[in-house]
Amino acid sequence: MSRPLSAALLLFSVGVWAGHCLLQGTSDPILLAVFLVCLIATLLCCGAVLLLKKRSMMRFLILCMCFVIGLGWRWGSHRLWNMPPLTHVGAQTQISLQVLGYPSQTQYGFRTPVRAFETTIAFFTEDAIDVTPGDTIVTDAQISPYENQQFLLKATQKSALQITHAAGIPLALQPARFRHAILERINTIFPTQSEAFVRALLMGDTSGFSSGFRAALSSSGLSHTVSVSGLHIAMLAGLLVTILGGSRRSVWVIVPILFIFTAIVGFPPSAVRSLVMCAFSLFAPVVRRNYDALTGLSVALCLILLVSPNAVDDIGLQLSFSATLGMLLVAQPWQESIKLRFPKLAKTRNGSKFLSTLCTTGAAILFTAPLTAYYFGSVSLMAPISNLLFLPLISFLFVSAIGIVAVSFIWIPLGAFLASLFDYGFQFITLFVQWSAKLPFASIYTQQTLSVFFLLYLYALILLGYIAWRRGTLRLIVPSCMAVISLCFLLLGTAIFNDTAKLLQVTAVDVGQGQSILLTNQTNAALIDCGGTRTPGNNAADALLATGRTRIDVVVLTHFHADHVNGMLDLLERVNVNTLLVPPPFAEEDIMWRERILEKAASVGTSVVVVTEDKVVSLGDCMLHVYMPRDMSSQNELCLAVLAQYHSFDMLVTGDMNGDSERVLFSSVGLPSLELFVAGHHGSKHSSDPLFLAYTTPKAAIISVGANQYGHPTAETLARYDAIGARVYRTDESGNITITVSG
Repeated sequence: MSRPLSAALLLFSVGVWAGHCLLQGTSDPILLAVFLVCLIATLLCCGAVLLLKKRSMMRFLILCMCFVIGLGWRWGSHRLWNMPPLTHVGAQTQISLQVLGYPSQTQYGFRTPVRAFETTIAFFTEDAIDVTPGDTIVTDAQISPYENQQFLLKATQKSALQITHAAGIPLALQPARFRHAILERINTIFPTQSEAFVRALLMGDTSGFSSGFRAALSSSGLSHTVSVSGLHIAMLAGLLVTILGGSRRSVWVIVPILFIFTAIVGFPPSAVRSLVMCAFSLFAPVVRRNYDALTGLSVALCLILLVSPNAVDDIGLQLSFSATLGMLLVAQPWQESIKLRFPKLAKTRNGSKFLSTLCTTGAAILFTAPLTAYYFGSVSLMAPISNLLFLPLISFLFVSAIGIVAVSFIWIPLGAFLASLFDYGFQFITLFVQWSAKLPFASIYTQQTLSVFFLLYLYALILLGYIAWRRGTLRLIVPSCMAVISLCFLLLGTAIFNDTAKLLQVTAVDVGQGQSILLTNQTNAALIDCGGTRTPGNNAADALLATGRTRIDVVVLTHFHADHVNGMLDLLERVNVNTLLVPPPFAEEDIMWRERILEKAASVGTSVVVVTEDKVVSLGDCMLHVYMPRDMSSQNELCLAVLAQYHSFDMLVTGDMNGDSERVLFSSVGLPSLELFVAGHHGSKHSSDPLFLAYTTPKAAIISVGANQYGHPTAETLARYDAIGARVYRTDESGNITITVSG
């Protein structure tokens, strides 16, 4: 079936995406030059076609023109909407802010969405502020870029606030008021155990989830259920059609309700995509036109990018579009092919529903797996099972939660009673997510080279199988079986290799500005520190789970600075930890982190050992020597040091010790020559003492570091390693660094 409109709109969207990619890697003038070159070339080709009267080429050139227009639109929107606000980056100035929503707490303080510089930015304050949408704030603020898809910039409070309260909330900001009221009502009526899940399911508010639980949702394949998207719009549309019927009159009620719901949740691009498609499908009979879903998808994407070209970078929109495209292109052929092979299955009502869900889920995963592998470094193997088992339950709970919240606005006690009845359903899903995420090989991770090759092989197999099937020379069952067999070989091969290979693997996990060192051998796993600026707990858990393991025998925390321990809560939530070794409490240490981590360890059954003297921990044929602090002069010196010995291989981790402490450690315990040294204090000039390096002569050094304001690693430190001929590896340059030592 020819779809010229769909093709033209998709090419426009591809042009916007290409322009966005050029802006990420080049400057604005280069994008303009590319746009002008493409435009001139296309116009010249159009002129040549008209002169030569080769009309057959005109359709192709029109599609090329749509691509060029997309490029131009991305450049023009960047110049008009992005460039003016970005000129304020780095400035500290007095600004006037219009409040667009309510403050919410983050790990960096309280964030309030505001309007300034003709765009939406995030305003950060140390304490919660009493504002409502429509209020005006005047203050001095530091302007800086914000790595968030919702906001272009962030403003950080630098002086006292002058707040002018509005007489009333403007009509355009009423959705924010309704959203706040709904979230407050959810907090009131739902039990604590299910409150966070309901907030996420109805409003897309995942602030109640720990980052560890978010990662567990991703690993289980259910993260899309708590991010308001096309799935939620479709569920709500289905509920409204069931209640109001599918008549032409009911459409005029259903579509406005869907629009209001989308406005309340903040117009996420993925939900807008579904809203447009639902509106088209519902209005098509009203205007007596046939509805083509692929054209509807193209129009929806085009409208979103016309209104907000920055949405092309929204991961939710990319996943939503890919999943929908997969369902439209692949699900139906799969379903028809299976019906022909298993006609009895399709004849029963439950069998037909199962088949439809299976094909729809498989098609969505097929088209979204490359994106999840690219953005999140993993692909969930649990997703097909999780979605088949739990999507019906989640749909039921979503519809029920809407009804419960609606009832609570009439009579709170009745709403609270109904919420308590459904609490078990939400708890059941939560327990399943936590359990399934800890299963061996619940996901495969792109950290493993074999996993990357498997994914490439799988998609090549699918492509070749599809071509052969279209030609009638191959049945779909053949490539499907080959894919399953190859996956089994991958998982079994990884498990057998881990159990039989006499190797020690040392992985410096990329946690940004922080430290987390994972050691694995044939039978055991250990972790030294788990902190940083880039989801350290999840990154460390992923590094472990990528090997097919779900348990860490021992975790050693050198000290309780946040950049060495702030990922422990997520780590304890995602994997099993047998023993946690911690230093004794010192007067100057961070008591908050110690209390939170020890409380979490107790709740999950992890035994805690306070190291009061030098200790040796056996991990099979790898020995960990844990040394007490030798220098009590400052908190950085109150670190446990860990010497790992595996046959003739010696590795030392000293936390944040300075040069004096390093020399004291060497003189007191008699350290051997080192094959590997994890540079102290992230490459600070106060660590990696020249005499200490001369004594221990490390052959290689790992510097665990990320973007920071301290200048780590310093040129002076790097010069010291260069002077002794040690090879330096840096996580900020190489990501995860794995060193394999043979037995």
